[in-house]
Amino acid sequence: MQTRFNLAAYRQRAQVETVMSMIKRRQGAYARGRTYHSQCRDLRLMALTHNLMILMWIEVFY
Repeated sequence: MQTRFNLAAYRQRAQVETVMSMIKRRQGAYARGRTYHSQCRDLRLMALTHNLMILMWIEVFY
């Protein structure tokens, strides 16, 4: 396991955890799609909505 451990990727874990927490708080904790493909679509839309909300917040407050 130690030979395959990517230390650079692990150091970004805090950023990933923060973004996932923000998405869960704002948009819900689970994807509502029934099939795998609809769940993937829901997750992509959640990420897109999250990014748009951040861009709107930056434009309004800065």
